[in-house]
Amino acid sequence: MDAKQDDVMDAMLDVFGGLEKVEAIRKQPEESFCEFVLGRMGRIESARAAIKQRAIELNRQLDSELGSLDYIFGPNLHAAADNLLTKQGGKKKSVKLLTGTVGYSMGRDKLVIDDMEKAIAWCAGNSMPTLLAAISKVDLEVLRIMLTTNISIMAPGTTIMINLVQSINVTPLFDYFKETGDIPDGCTFIAAEDKFYAKPCVAKLEGTTE
Repeated sequence: MDAKQDDVMDAMLDVFGGLEKVEAIRKQPEESFCEFVLGRMGRIESARAAIKQRAIELNRQLDSELGSLDYIFGPNLHAAADNLLTKQGGKKKSVKLLTGTVGYSMGRDKLVIDDMEKAIAWCAGNSMPTLLAAISKVDLEVLRIMLTTNISIMAPGTTIMINLVQSINVTPLFDYFKETGDIPDGCTFIAAEDKFYAKPCVAKLEGTTE
């Protein structure tokens, strides 16, 4: 037994009243002994559940406080950060302070599917390879019928193909847009926008690994 295990054992002996008390517990009749151990386990788990519930309540309070802080001071913080960035010459996107960092994170262009049916129909009618690459979910019953009746799933623009595909991923459609500049039906292009952020320095508690 190493030093750490010795420490744990000493602590447990203290909890149960010393070695003599532990030995007395071990010599109890089987049913009483089991009742004792299970009872202690139940108390520990009850305490754990209470701690978790209290942690949930405390986190809600902290979230509420953060929300209030943002509501009251958020616009001012944003404006102050903009002024600090301007004083830096406008080239940097963030300002590092003693208690944290404020600034902007670089956004990304994105394509979103607003109307899944229109996007699927566009793929089936205009770019079958794009549709096949984008498929994320199909109607298994329709697929079963197609396979058992030898209906080709490659027939462009057919209602069978459109009915088969229930949803598609946006990535291949976005790749198509970047290559051609054309926005597929059922999709909307959203240009990148830098997003303001405020990241505080968080003190690490002793004994934590993160």
